[in-house]
Amino acid sequence: MIYQKEARKFIEDHLKLIVGILALVVIVLLLFWLLPKEDQKDKIRDVERTIDTVIVNLNAVTFLTVNLMREKIIEDSTMVFKLVFNDPDYEEINTVIVQSYYPLIDKYGQESDEMIMKLTLKRETFNKINFENIYYEDLLEVLDGVLISPSLTK
Repeated sequence: MIYQKEARKFIEDHLKLIVGILALVVIVLLLFWLLPKEDQKDKIRDVERTIDTVIVNLNAVTFLTVNLMREKIIEDSTMVFKLVFNDPDYEEINTVIVQSYYPLIDKYGQESDEMIMKLTLKRETFNKINFENIYYEDLLEVLDGVLISPSLTK
């Protein structure tokens, strides 16, 4: 009987943490489910969550042109924004940040994974956007934060 009380107190004390961890697991599972099958095993680097923010780190996919690659990153980020903000279980999330990484080679021939795009969207802005009528490039104009590496603007 004593152990039941201790277990109940432990669960009550750590319920927010447990719910947060479960929510994070659900986000990762949904991302795996929604991403194209050929991309998903290597696409998601990791997902971080604070009380009101989700940060999703993705590996960018190589495309024939820089413009197509940039558009695919914006498309993947949009999918993440919709996934998180449309889920009623994540009403407490106010900000989603998607950071995309890609291997770049510096002038000395050294390769390293670098963040090539960081897109930030707040729930208030998300609710104003009609995603059915906006082009990906136009979306960059209304996001709350946009950081694009010069490697994606060439």
